[in-house]
Amino acid sequence: MIKVARIGDTLFVTPVIRALREAFPHAKIHVIAHPKRMCVLFNNPDIDVLWGWGLWNRLVHFPRMGAYFDLVLVYGEDGRLLKLARKVGGLTVGFEQRDGALNRYLDLPVRKADTPLHAVDDRLQLLRAIGIPSRGKKLVYRVSREEGEWARAFMERYGDTLRIGFQVGGYPTKAYRDWPADHYVSLGRAILEDLKARIFLFGDRKDRRKAEYIRDGLGGRAVVLAGSTDLRKTGALISMCHAFVTTDTGPMHIAFALDVPTVAIFHCMHPGRLLGPVEDGGRHRVIQMEPPPGVECSRSLTMESVGSGEVWEALKDLLRGEGLI
Repeated sequence: MIKVARIGDTLFVTPVIRALREAFPHAKIHVIAHPKRMCVLFNNPDIDVLWGWGLWNRLVHFPRMGAYFDLVLVYGEDGRLLKLARKVGGLTVGFEQRDGALNRYLDLPVRKADTPLHAVDDRLQLLRAIGIPSRGKKLVYRVSREEGEWARAFMERYGDTLRIGFQVGGYPTKAYRDWPADHYVSLGRAILEDLKARIFLFGDRKDRRKAEYIRDGLGGRAVVLAGSTDLRKTGALISMCHAFVTTDTGPMHIAFALDVPTVAIFHCMHPGRLLGPVEDGGRHRVIQMEPPPGVECSRSLTMESVGSGEVWEALKDLLRGEGLI
């Protein structure tokens, strides 16, 4: 399988990989992924070999493989990926390309559904085209034993208390999907007034200033993790949270995969019904921002209209369902 993408898009193909493993239990399954995001597939029991789409592999190693694989599933519209699929695969399967000339690299160009599907169902279309049944839609992310022990020891420093994670940042190029810092502050104050809890502020280095602002707004009663952990440690720490509040980001999908009760806030440009949890057992809540009446959804609209009170009610509902309050 070739899927070179961000965190969420990479995790969306894990149900496909699981179905391949069920269909071909003795096969060798290789996955080529983004070199900076392939770590979300570490410890996946359905993958035998994981490759990064780095310069050396792309220019030297992969071209030397020849027709090594019986079947190649290729996702995306990058001509380089499609050429690689043709070079190393016997049967190459991918979606029909907008640039029709690229379809020559595919033995089976699959036409996408006419109506929008959930992201997982969309990826599963390639399997249906070759007669392989789905084996469930839940995302797969595995925390290793060592990562789990590290995260447990880290959290033990803060005592026996509810651990609530806030993912405070998102994609720099899609900042319209971010929830305002002051809304996080208001939500945090409501939590700390009602519950014995500790709040952990997740994000990367660019989000650290926002996280520090939120921490200061909570009187220092939050732990800033933004920019201080790598992606694998972030996943391990998310697994230790009793609940997680997030916008549409990679860590959101990790939380879904780990079954951490999650309140996910979606911008109107990105429907939660297509990108949110699947097979979640009711452990997550989706809040969909909608444009004002008579206003067309666009990137110029911010997430400010989703109030902290609405998120707090959803979070309390989750915690009650888990028997935590």
